[in-house]
Amino acid sequence: MNPDRAGLDRARLDRVGLDGEQSHWRVRIKSLYGGVLGAGTMLDTRHVLTCAHVLSKELQPPTEQVLVELVLLPGMPSARATVAAGFWVPVLDDERGDIAVLRLDRPLPSARNAPLLRLPLTLQQGVRAYGFPEGAEIGLWSSALLSGGGGPSGEWVQLQEATDAEPMTEGFSGAAATDADTGSVIGMVVAKPETPDGSVSRATWMIPVDTIVGYLPDLDAWVQGDPAVDRSFWTSPDSDAHSVPFAREFAGWLAHDETGQVRVVVTGESGSATAGGLRLAVLLADRERPRATDALFAAVPRDAVPPQGSVDLAVDAAGKTVEEVRRRLAGRLGIVAGEARHLIDRARRRLQPQTVVVDGIDDAAEPESLVADVILPLSHRAAELGIRLVLGFRRESSPGVTAVRSTISGVIPARLTLLQGRVTELAALEAGNAEQYAQLQNRFIDPPEVVREVPFLEAALAQLQAGTGDSVARKIAECEEATDRALIAARQLRARYEAMLRRREELRARLELYRARATDHRLALDLAHDEIHRALWVGRCDLVAAAVAVEGFGAEVRRAISAAEQA
Repeated sequence: MNPDRAGLDRARLDRVGLDGEQSHWRVRIKSLYGGVLGAGTMLDTRHVLTCAHVLSKELQPPTEQVLVELVLLPGMPSARATVAAGFWVPVLDDERGDIAVLRLDRPLPSARNAPLLRLPLTLQQGVRAYGFPEGAEIGLWSSALLSGGGGPSGEWVQLQEATDAEPMTEGFSGAAATDADTGSVIGMVVAKPETPDGSVSRATWMIPVDTIVGYLPDLDAWVQGDPAVDRSFWTSPDSDAHSVPFAREFAGWLAHDETGQVRVVVTGESGSATAGGLRLAVLLADRERPRATDALFAAVPRDAVPPQGSVDLAVDAAGKTVEEVRRRLAGRLGIVAGEARHLIDRARRRLQPQTVVVDGIDDAAEPESLVADVILPLSHRAAELGIRLVLGFRRESSPGVTAVRSTISGVIPARLTLLQGRVTELAALEAGNAEQYAQLQNRFIDPPEVVREVPFLEAALAQLQAGTGDSVARKIAECEEATDRALIAARQLRARYEAMLRRREELRARLELYRARATDHRLALDLAHDEIHRALWVGRCDLVAAAVAVEGFGAEVRRAISAAEQA
């Protein structure tokens, strides 16, 4: 290969992260006979996390060995592995489970621990994965957005692949799904070729880290980040010790997204039916809930079961100090309480609200200080921080109840100020997208157009700012939701534009890789290469057609090499 061309290919590979930290923990799993089974994630130098169906579709763990390879570190030796004792969760009848850990027969010294992280998940959160689809045994990158919970019993999160990204087909099963912003592993890809009825599955899913730990608690030793729900919520009430009507109403409330809401719940003492109903709903919403609660889960009416993961943080304040509650907020959500009752913004900007439950506030070690220093500032800035609050008090007579309710009525001006900032941000995004669209029109066939929502939202905001009383309180949530949807769409469009440029670069690199292999084997495929080269470098590019042409060229190169070797 030409040294200059090799350097160019390496620079392109560097940009997609093939030589980064992830090279030391993303692995390929193969059978001893050479076939690629799927992907995996190194937990340490001897253990690999993957999907159970990658290894076997049976209920019992397989005894056969497989090969584990650090495929992104060329020249590194492989190791043999079998399922680690006690780390097998087969695919159950309803498709739940599907988790396994392999133990290698010897350590891989170049391996590093993958950064598994419990992280609150939100719609449109970007993720990346590296898998091994058929015809690409060295692996390919793909990107997607989290599009919503679902799958068996709502345990999974669906991945919406970027339009121009590599499809996450079966060879991606077991791959780490990394958060696009932080690079942390937030889940594991599940890409199955068939549904239980034998039809072809078109959906790709992710098993969140919290759910994985729920099935295999011993994996907690390899996971960073605070759990979503305090363990005291796991002491579930007996079937007759909770209010099903309250749990049903609360589950319905959790299923709707309204940023900035602050809800006060007076439960009565800790053994009351309402207190039990609140704790039951929080328990059932926890992705990490212990599997021992499955019987309770089955006994609760379906409409009283909240969506899994719909509670991002649940703190049992009973007996806790102000500092202990503050640390829980900081550890899970990045919200830090500062000096003199003020909050410092360290919350990660998210378009979907994060639900925070703080229960037993008036039974805290310092209830008055907790309300004054943490709860009231948090209530006042709930909309700004992108959260909604559920505040549980035991007694109606508690001073904090009146204080929080008074604060709720005064948050509208702060919400209007935040809404103005979001509309301004949207205007900048839409202007930037329009400028990029004008450039992409000359580079690609039919790039998606910009839809301008700002004029309508500015008019709605002006009406809210001129209004008074209950009418503003009723309509502000609708305008907030419309603005959030427009922000999501604008950010998606920007990501789509960037993905188109990345996809073209990836196709260019793959074409040149195939050309180099043809040159090394003295194959006469120049005309086919030159035609595809023009499609990728000259004029307006059709990415779908170009991808088909590149893979067709690659297949032709492989066939020609095979024929030459057999001659």
